[in-house]
Amino acid sequence: RFLFLWRSRCSSRPTEMTSHSHHDRAVAARSRCSPLTWPELQTIISAGDLHKLVRSEEQEQTYCKARSKIKNEWESIYDYLLCTKFKFLVDERRGQKKKSNPTFEEWRLMMKTGGDICNKTQTVLSLNDFPYYFDEGIEHWVVWKLGDDISTSEIEKGKMEILREAGYSNMKLINDTSVFLHWLNPPKLQSLP
Repeated sequence: RFLFLWRSRCSSRPTEMTSHSHHDRAVAARSRCSPLTWPELQTIISAGDLHKLVRSEEQEQTYCKARSKIKNEWESIYDYLLCTKFKFLVDERRGQKKKSNPTFEEWRLMMKTGGDICNKTQTVLSLNDFPYYFDEGIEHWVVWKLGDDISTSEIEKGKMEILREAGYSNMKLINDTSVFLHWLNPPKLQSLP
């Protein structure tokens, strides 16, 4: 996943199931009482201090409940993502958890063996379903890529798509850090390995 933020408008400031496990207490300790501002985000991202990107307690509870629901209903988180983000077909057999068709494992095998896949790599841009706690007017977007690492041109394409949808014609804004910030989510912070 490649993540980036877009400041859609300036604010007044410059600019999973809840349990009591050790992990949940650690996450709750990291949650914020006030949202991160754009200047704070610029500092965090430029310094690579991505562990400082956290959700509010309410956002974290919503995230934990959703993850729990996905785990209960789907064979794997990968199956869920393939169907919801990449529009793979859903295999819903009675009495079984939902799966993607093909499953992630089948898709990977087809990639390795050169099987017939319409689009071997796919890229999808979407708002983050579970964003971090940001100030009003900051949107958290994700570029999902299936089949390869993301390229610089795909990142730029995602930013341009956001600008076009918002009605902007100045594509030079994609490199303006007062408008966009981006980062590659490191493995230790990824919800998915």
